Amino acid sequence: MIAEEVDLQDFPFMPLHVARLRDSDLAAEEEPETCWYAVLLWAASWHQIPAGSLPNNDTVLMRLVGLGRDKRTWAKHKEGALRGFVLCSDDRFYHPVVVETALDAWNGKLRQRHAKFCAAVRKHNQRNTDKQVNSPSFDEWEALGRPERVTETVTELSRVTPENVPRDMGSKGQGEGQGEGQGEGQGDSSNIEEPEGSFVDDGSPTGEDQNLFGDAAPPVPAEPEFRPEHVVEAWNKLAADCGLPRVEKLSDQRRKQLKARMREYGIDDFVRALDAIRNSKFLREGNGTWRGANFDFFLQPSSFLKLIEGQYDQPAH
Repeated sequence: MIAEEVDLQDFPFMPLHVARLRDSDLAAEEEPETCWYAVLLWAASWHQIPAGSLPNNDTVLMRLVGLGRDKRTWAKHKEGALRGFVLCSDDRFYHPVVVETALDAWNGKLRQRHAKFCAAVRKHNQRNTDKQVNSPSFDEWEALGRPERVTETVTELSRVTPENVPRDMGSKGQGEGQGEGQGEGQGDSSNIEEPEGSFVDDGSPTGEDQNLFGDAAPPVPAEPEFRPEHVVEAWNKLAADCGLPRVEKLSDQRRKQLKARMREYGIDDFVRALDAIRNSKFLREGNGTWRGANFDFFLQPSSFLKLIEGQYDQPAH
């Protein structure tokens, strides 16, 4: 229903169509508790990747609505809470109304990034009178791959005209992230400066201030409180203590998997999972055929769940 790159995690506000909700079949036919769980799932899907989707995982969904592991209550309300969601071929639920709203927000986000880039083009032309470049239209900027930095695209910008848009340069633009099979934890199309630290970050959301309600709404924080870099730092400390492989590069795939786990679990769960590795001789040293835990093992959904559930627990050696 939506491109896998649509990431609205830096949007703290989700528009709610009050009359649409008030007059909906959900409000008319479901119990109040069920309606509350439904609204919580809409809000949770807003910050999933892609936006408007949810994983087909009862354990995760129970946590998202605040039920923990109360399977009995969840079974009672699940059908109504997921009312309107559609299970698609990538084994994720999508809500058409949330997706529709998310697409409007995503388009606004891209328009703002384009406006910032055009402002940077104007500044470039003021500083470099001998190397004037064209300010691209939105479609031309998309075809260029949605660049963030003018200095890296001067050559391409110098030949941008309505009749000559370099469509072959859109590897980061319209072509990527489209089509079938959006999966859990997909995202990121923008580039940022590499963060401090010993590992290489291959990209993350730009964190621009976004505002769905106009200038009166509070600004969006530039950085979330709990970031992928924090998990990497914690892993590398564990790796140094236990002789495990360090994270030297946070690739796109690793970042997607890590963000998926961060949407499903809280900081305390990550601490518990890391402690489980620290306290397990098997996970630290492996056996004859397995060399022990590494960061990719840590990010796997099944591995992470086993870690926090204590399935590897044993006294430290």
